[in-house]
Amino acid sequence: MWFQGKYYVSLDTEFISNNLTRNGTLSYGLATEENSLYAVNSEADLSMSGLDPESRQWMLNNVWPHLPGGSPENFDFSDPNVMTFGKIASRVEEFFNGVMEEVGHDMDKVVVVALCGAQDMVRLHGLWDQNWASMPRVIPNWFRDIAEMRSRPHVRRDQMPARRNSEHHSLGDAIHQLDMVRYILESDPMNQEVF
Repeated sequence: MWFQGKYYVSLDTEFISNNLTRNGTLSYGLATEENSLYAVNSEADLSMSGLDPESRQWMLNNVWPHLPGGSPENFDFSDPNVMTFGKIASRVEEFFNGVMEEVGHDMDKVVVVALCGAQDMVRLHGLWDQNWASMPRVIPNWFRDIAEMRSRPHVRRDQMPARRNSEHHSLGDAIHQLDMVRYILESDPMNQEVF
């Protein structure tokens, strides 16, 4: 999404909160107005080992219904969105190569947005073991948090766009976040200069 000379890319991930390894990320969602990427990690820890019972049940109720197969026991490895961690890294790099073509290879024009997104950026960079030296140059190093953007005084949270899809589906969430950012930027003149 282009706005005031910046190109916005929305990121969301679903993950096992106490597992920062490659096995702890369940899925990745990236969205622009023109393109999207949804990738589910075939190497994820399906047992969600180490999670306390309450957190595990929350994951089973809220996240797993949106993953291929609908539950850890029925995980569908044959779904076309399910791929290895290495394949996800390649697809994410391809996605951002497309973003760079859109912005004329000017990284300063790219703004990644995520809602309460610190973990999302950690998971994104985790595709390259948090090693910025080995991470492709097209992968952004920073993001803008939508939670901060929507807290600005002129943003009316009751006017935020309605969700078009399910919550806790990484691509659905990324698309919804892009809708939220569009509303925030278009409704708050202060954000036009800040972001």
